[in-house]
Amino acid sequence: MGLLSGVNFMLHSCGWLEGGLVSSFEKYVMDADQLGVLHGLAKGIDMSENGQAMDALREVGPGGHFLGCEHTQANYQTAFWRTQLFDYKPFETWDEEGARDTVALAKARVEKMLSEYQAPPIDPAIAEALSEYVAKKKAAEPDASCNPPNTFPLKPAFLAGFLLFPQSDASFSGHLALCVEKAVPCHGGGPL
Repeated sequence: MGLLSGVNFMLHSCGWLEGGLVSSFEKYVMDADQLGVLHGLAKGIDMSENGQAMDALREVGPGGHFLGCEHTQANYQTAFWRTQLFDYKPFETWDEEGARDTVALAKARVEKMLSEYQAPPIDPAIAEALSEYVAKKKAAEPDASCNPPNTFPLKPAFLAGFLLFPQSDASFSGHLALCVEKAVPCHGGGPL
């Protein structure tokens, strides 16, 4: 694991399939969600008095349970990383609600994030310069005029800058929108 060896930036950690020849928005969302656990891992072990829960050990003592103790009540909502993508419902409830698998849940999340995304403002002169630059670069690439399924026209506002390693849903949504809006050259692979 790169994180445990000390890297602080890892490129291509989300969405890649077939060695990077194709990408999937759903896989991007699933991968980014799982990277959330690495945020917790990177924090290390909390050696504070609260992190070690010594008061709780003294309060409960041998043979007791920790569910009702003050430390548990103060920390249970933030003590563990919890995915925002997977379904934690009991099997029966999950089955009654359509038995949606992780890909279906990721697809719903992609659609929600894209529908809620608002592009940041960009100076019209910068937008025009970016559009000209992209048109020039696309004209120089033989396969850039290809129109594979599920690609969208480039919107320069998304090129102005974004976070590669999302720290919040808002920045992740912006990064995802960039990926969706970016015209992707054909490489013989399937749809995005």
